Parts: sequence; C-alpha cells; structure tokens
Amino acid sequence: MVIALIGRFHEMRQQLYNSLHHCEGSVFDSLDKGVEAIFEAVMSYKPRNLAEYRETLLFLINAISRNDDGNNSRLISRLEELINQAVDELRVIGTIKTLS
Repeated sequence: MVIALIGRFHEMRQQLYNSLHHCEGSVFDSLDKGVEAIFEAVMSYKPRNLAEYRETLLFLINAISRNDDGNNSRLISRLEELINQAVDELRVIGTIKTLS
C-alpha cells in the first residue's frame, strides 16, 4: 500500500511542478493539497513488510535531501523511528542476532 502511495506522491508532485506556470490557482491549490495529504499518509503509515520499510525509508531520505527549508527534524525523527521498528521486527523473527 505505501509503495502505491509513494508512487502517487511522486506523480502528483511532478504534476504540481509541471503546472507551476500553466494552471490556475485553484488547480495548483488542489494539487498542492493532494501532495500534502499523501505525504502525511506516508508519514503516518506503519509498514507491514520489509519492502514497505525500504520504500518508506528511501522516501524519507529523498524528502530530506530535497527539503529546501532546512528543517528536517520531523523527517529525521520519523526515519529514526522506522529504522528502530524495522530492526526490532527483524530481531523478533530472528534475522538479527543480539550481541549478548
């Protein structure tokens, strides 16, 4: 599911970028709100398998690298949270052995 959300996010972001100079304000606003809604859905999504963890982590890394605001603390916090969850889940299924 998150993979489809991320794909849709990139499609809508590209449409938004392409429409910067060509569309009415209402169309731009609609696209902007759609991109924001999908971004928030990805941010709050709980990955269900390793493929979804991978895509979500790559999405966040990409978002951090493209963030012009320089305020990446929310993205980095979510990235850390997902990494910890993934490691915990891998440990539970025995893929990662503890050091003790």
